[in-house]
Amino acid sequence: MPSWKTLGAGCLTILALVVASGGCITSFVLFAQAMEQEARPNNALIVFALTVIVGSLLVVAARAVSKDPDE
Repeated sequence: MPSWKTLGAGCLTILALVVASGGCITSFVLFAQAMEQEARPNNALIVFALTVIVGSLLVVAARAVSKDPDE
């Protein structure tokens, strides 16, 4: 049976992938709506930036959880 660290790191990695995919899809939809209205895509850029930041932090957290204490 895998250890709790492995399960935690796996869950964090899956969550990072879900956040990244959902944020990218949402950003694309907001960008398309802004182009239809001939407006600036500020909301799409904000969503994309937050997606990158949160996804990166989740990947770093998964790396920290899976790291051995000997290293």
